[in-house]
Amino acid sequence: MRNAFKFAVLAVMLFLVQFSFADTIPTEGQWNEEDYYRSVNTNRPPVASIEGDILSLSFEDDLSNLTVCVMNDKGVKVYEDVVSSEAGGTYSFSLAGEVNGQYQVVLLHRLGHLTGNFTLE
Repeated sequence: MRNAFKFAVLAVMLFLVQFSFADTIPTEGQWNEEDYYRSVNTNRPPVASIEGDILSLSFEDDLSNLTVCVMNDKGVKVYEDVVSSEAGGTYSFSLAGEVNGQYQVVLLHRLGHLTGNFTLE
C-alpha cells in the first residue's frame, strides 16, 4: 500500500511538471458563441500545448467527439484521432518519429474549429 501511495504522488508530480514546462500553442478560429450564450455549460475550447514531441490538449469543460489533426508544413496529415474528455481532463499523444519543423494542429467540433501552429524541435 505504501508503494502505491508513493507511485500516486510521483505520477501527480510528473503531471504537474509536464504542464509547467509545456508551451501553449496559440489558436485561431471560431468556437460557436451561440451555444456559449444558450448553455449553462460554457463550452470553452481545449487548450493545446507542446513539450518536446508530446502534444497535449487540456479540457476545461466536458467535450466529446473532438477531431484532432496534426499536419506538417507540406500539408501531410501525420496524426488524426477523435477524442473525448471530462472537465479538467488531458489528452496527450506523441509525435515521436516526426522530423523537426513547423506543424499545424487542427481541432474540429460541432462547436467550431481552431488551428494553431507550432514548431517540433
